[in-house]
Amino acid sequence: MRHYELVLILHPDQQDQVEGILNRLSDNIRAGGGVVHRLENWGRRQLAYPIAKVHKAIYVLMNIEVPQETFDDLNATLRFNDAIIRKLIVTKNESVTKTSKIYEETLATQEAERAREKKREDDLRRRQEERQAAARAEALRNGEGVEAQTVESASTPAATVKAQADSESATKSATDPKPAEATAEASDSEEK
Repeated sequence: MRHYELVLILHPDQQDQVEGILNRLSDNIRAGGGVVHRLENWGRRQLAYPIAKVHKAIYVLMNIEVPQETFDDLNATLRFNDAIIRKLIVTKNESVTKTSKIYEETLATQEAERAREKKREDDLRRRQEERQAAARAEALRNGEGVEAQTVESASTPAATVKAQADSESATKSATDPKPAEATAEASDSEEK
């Protein structure tokens, strides 16, 4: 069996199907008695020059060890696959299993992007909490503390309506003199 290194350039519209294509190729290689030593999806990258009016494409690197007849079948499969824009096949003297520098850079870039996204989410969450705390503090300063907290803590519309009704009745009883007079009259009659 001989060792080969394949670099495939896939059409960017096939982004969703890349894993399926690579799995089929790997299965064909294994079924033919070959071994996949390394399989790296480098992702979407800028092309050096446009190919078929495409400026970006998906790069894949494979290091395989296959018998000649399996290699011929694989080469025919690659030739007639419309998703593959270009292919480069190089014969190697030995198997290569070490991760390539380009793939390491790709992984580092992806990790940095994930870290930036997490930082953005944390900053957004922190700013929202700060705004909520500032709104609560402002409500407390304006004397709306109890009502604002009750309405904020209500999670269902029925609870919100009940909280508003309670706050309205509390406000009404505080401003209505009749209940206070009735209470005073009741206490006067009990004393007599």
